[in-house]
Amino acid sequence: MDILSTRLANHLLTGESHTPTEVISHMLCMQSQDRNQHLRAIASRAWCSQEDILQAYNEGKIVRTRTQRGTIHVTSAEDARWMTTLCGSKTLTSFARRRQSLGITDDQSEKALTLLQNYLADGPKIRKDIISYRQSHGIAEGMNHGYHLLCYAGTLGLIVQWPIIDGEQAFVLSKQWIKNPKIYSKEESLRELCLRYFTSHGPATLEDLQRWSGLWKTLLKQGIESCGNQLIQTTVDGKEYYSWKSKPSKDIPIVYFLAWFDERLLGYKDRSATVHTDHLTRIDVSRNGVFKPTVMIDGITVAIWQIKHRKYESDITITPFHPLSQEQISLLHEWIISYQKYLNKPLTISIADA
Repeated sequence: MDILSTRLANHLLTGESHTPTEVISHMLCMQSQDRNQHLRAIASRAWCSQEDILQAYNEGKIVRTRTQRGTIHVTSAEDARWMTTLCGSKTLTSFARRRQSLGITDDQSEKALTLLQNYLADGPKIRKDIISYRQSHGIAEGMNHGYHLLCYAGTLGLIVQWPIIDGEQAFVLSKQWIKNPKIYSKEESLRELCLRYFTSHGPATLEDLQRWSGLWKTLLKQGIESCGNQLIQTTVDGKEYYSWKSKPSKDIPIVYFLAWFDERLLGYKDRSATVHTDHLTRIDVSRNGVFKPTVMIDGITVAIWQIKHRKYESDITITPFHPLSQEQISLLHEWIISYQKYLNKPLTISIADA
């Protein structure tokens, strides 16, 4: 089994066009702390513009919320409810301890949730207005109180993020914004989670799935078993991998410029198939899981990159881990065409010393 090429195909990194909604539905959830970078992560799979993604958001087809591990993800609106219910249940246990450390009582928390739902009943609101509303109703805002309570409400499935108001992502009640949520039993949810993860991220291990979902290994084993013969199990170097019954695309692009937090790296516990362990500290400098944007050639991470935007054009600087061949450099310059379409303005590339 060719892990690299199969993963690239399952990640939809094939150069084929998709709608943003199709990408998100296929991937199930994509980590999205950084607004601009998560748009890029979607576009690299959909081959679309930022406007196409924003339209999908504004039409309520995709949303951002805290589906798993207490971390914000983008997911299709119809999948938000069951994913949050399934994976958020484990995260919720940590909120009580966090409230205690912040000096928030259970009564204050419940009052804040009630006020939040009342305030959002007439439409989306941005964070500063939500905090002002709570303060006007006698709830004092200590350090990180407002952030914590919004995270808590998201993990409970009460709210999601979007649309944009005054340049800021607003919060909206899930029951108002999401019109047709999928409803599954716990067993059905587990099966769907496993099937969709290995369809989009496979070949991957049980440990990869556990890290991605944040759920207990025993529970995930049950989910894998319920998938039956819809998943292929393969042993490679003593590790058990699971994957959907798919074949790698024959025309997978060679070069990829991936965003911060891209699932191609974050979707796994073991990232050695994609990046050499010697280079991990250059991607994750602070060792806290905040990965820099990366460049992949033939599925292997070979460089990091950064972009500077000016009014009429943008500049990308690539810092390789080792000297690149002239052929590889030519491929990087050819890639400009797709990103220029995404940015809708001219783009230049410079290569730093390795």
